[in-house]
Amino acid sequence: MMRKGYLVALNRALPNVRFMGGACWVAWFCVMYGCEISFFGVQLSSGAANHIYIVVNAAQMAVFFAVAVWHERFYRLVYNDRFVVASGVLASVGTVLTFALFSLAEGYWYLLGAIFSGIGMGIIPCRMILQFAELDAKDCLIVAAAVQIVGNMVSYTVLSIFVLVRPWAFALLPSIAAFLLLVDLTEEQDKLAVFSVCEWRLPAWFWRLAVSMLFFVIPSGVCRSCFPVFTGEAYLVDFRRLTGILNIVLMAIAILAVAGLSRRHNFGLIVYRALLVSSVICITLSLIGPASGITLGIVGSVNAVINLCVWVLLSCIAFRTGASTLRVFGMGYGAFSLGNIISWGVGEAVSVFDLSLNAVTTMIVIASIAMLVAALFLLRGSDIERIMDYAMPDVDKDADFSERVPPMGDDRKGRSGWRAKCEIVSSQAQLTARERDIFMLLVRGDSARSISDELSISYNTARNHIQRVYAKAGVHSKEELQAMTREIEL
Repeated sequence: MMRKGYLVALNRALPNVRFMGGACWVAWFCVMYGCEISFFGVQLSSGAANHIYIVVNAAQMAVFFAVAVWHERFYRLVYNDRFVVASGVLASVGTVLTFALFSLAEGYWYLLGAIFSGIGMGIIPCRMILQFAELDAKDCLIVAAAVQIVGNMVSYTVLSIFVLVRPWAFALLPSIAAFLLLVDLTEEQDKLAVFSVCEWRLPAWFWRLAVSMLFFVIPSGVCRSCFPVFTGEAYLVDFRRLTGILNIVLMAIAILAVAGLSRRHNFGLIVYRALLVSSVICITLSLIGPASGITLGIVGSVNAVINLCVWVLLSCIAFRTGASTLRVFGMGYGAFSLGNIISWGVGEAVSVFDLSLNAVTTMIVIASIAMLVAALFLLRGSDIERIMDYAMPDVDKDADFSERVPPMGDDRKGRSGWRAKCEIVSSQAQLTARERDIFMLLVRGDSARSISDELSISYNTARNHIQRVYAKAGVHSKEELQAMTREIEL
């Protein structure tokens, strides 16, 4: 109870702090990829960092696909606070173990720590996506961009603080991320109430989207993985800083641009155009070649934009369609992780087989063209627009919603009589203000999907509210709720 009190206080002081767990997740990858940190006096080489990055992504991919297959079981695990904390601790221990084994054992034993880190860092985004799936398109874009900004700032903070402190700060990032994700005041039984009203079905076009995500990440990944081979590690650090600055600027611009738009705006068109522009930029930069530092800086920012688009798309699919959030994320981001593995595997092959710069440039051009083709024909702009085109009105959530609800057609006493009956049942069931809104729409005959549209809330949130209304009213269906309301005598 004391722990819960601390979380409540933290949530009141910083209402959106739970999303900052994602920033620590981003920061961990930024620092690990950069080879800029030493632990126990050990600093990883770029080759070792490549191996770790591939193994971490492979472990994450295994977690994501497992979550997608056994999504119903994983809902209970991911919503369990202790399980999330244990995952963060596992990733922190894996981080320390990676450096320890790198210095103490010969061979590739240090990759054992990378496996532990990858498993733990795979559970953390699964908890994150459940929070993002409760946001509409506009809020999701703004929050996801803010997470990228804070993540880059945290990574620089970790790299710049006192030399004896920063290794431990780096190792603790996964655990801090797990703790921040706990700042969610919804009770676990309320979160899991969604099971009794879930559909779980994925849209038919989702598989095209999942395959497209694999192609999106490969061009930028190949360029980033090949850069150290042709330029050396010294330049890598400098141009990664350029990437961080560009990321912060781009995400700040995105926030300012989106914040000024109405919720009725078709954000799907923005995301689709961002993906198309990213593919064209990758083709252009590939002609410059991965030996250019400017290329690495810009490609890193392109990769951040693609990550943002993919994250928002997966969140909006879960928000809009009512499909299992974990299944959507597991399949979608699992494919994205597979693309990361392939692209960094190419970088490893370039080093092992000593491929020429021209050969690498050709591969990047081919991968960029494949990305453009996937965005134009496989993904389809109509799919994204359908996902994110809510056409929802800008409603005042603090207004008296009951005044806007029309009466039941068979209520002879008209609107005032029907509303009075609803008020009586709502009071007897001790419903909250939001639950009263849900109650009225249910009595009116609305479905969970139409309720989510009417109130500008996610499909999963609507289902959770519906289940709580049923439980408090002592009924099991909308029909029983309507019958109970009709039987009330005024």
